[in-house]
Amino acid sequence: MTTGTGLDDARTLTTARYELHGNVAADLAEQLLTLHPPTSSRRFVCYPVPGTSRFADLGRQVELEVFGDVFGNDLAELVAEYGPYEQASVFLVVMDQRRRRAAGVFRMIENSATGLKTLNDVAGEPLRLPQAQVRAHHGITDLDRVWDVGTLAVRPEYRRSGTRRRNVSLLLYRAFYVYALRAGMEHVVTAIDSHAHRAMLALGVPFVPICDSEPFDYIGSPCTALYGHLPEFQSKVEERSRRLRTRRPLAWFLLAGPMRKIARGRGMDERLQPPVE
Repeated sequence: MTTGTGLDDARTLTTARYELHGNVAADLAEQLLTLHPPTSSRRFVCYPVPGTSRFADLGRQVELEVFGDVFGNDLAELVAEYGPYEQASVFLVVMDQRRRRAAGVFRMIENSATGLKTLNDVAGEPLRLPQAQVRAHHGITDLDRVWDVGTLAVRPEYRRSGTRRRNVSLLLYRAFYVYALRAGMEHVVTAIDSHAHRAMLALGVPFVPICDSEPFDYIGSPCTALYGHLPEFQSKVEERSRRLRTRRPLAWFLLAGPMRKIARGRGMDERLQPPVE
């Protein structure tokens, strides 16, 4: 568990950067790939980076770029929303080795003295779901075994092509699953927009609305608060693949490959890098 309040939080807020001007982002990317050489020659590789690392700013820059473009969120909004959770954040940063830049990011938030962002947010308006109710409904006995998916962002140029989009987003999904299990996590909570929700449902990722709640406006976008039980993820994805093969063969033809990648790690696990300190 990562904790931090008071002076530690103030220091993190001061040093966490979303705007990287000039050659700062390019220099950081080059340093990451040079100091932590990828163990795979594949174009896209994924690094787990603690929020206190300077390399986490590569992920923050992607968040600002993507959320600004898609949802109209600005720097002030992101700092207000995620500032209290910077020290408890771990970033999964997908790097494009060919272009030497970050392609996408997954921000996970660990339990801390500040709490988990999604649980804090659903306790307020409009859902008004107290943490005790959420924990009882979903069988969460230990918050230290919960990861909160704070953000998922892929740069526009990696979303335009089907192959690239799948490579980056599927690598992020698989990385989250693998690193969560390695860390001993059992539960995941998040609030995601309708597009990402549909994509996960299509792949059979077994998220359900927290306490059967309805979609709500969240940081300027229609979102749904979701819960997932991590030990079920692989079996549920594979179960959906079998159903599709029998009932909807065309859909299965399109989705079978991505499902194997996130459930079994085919072509993915070799791209997962050791944690960056």
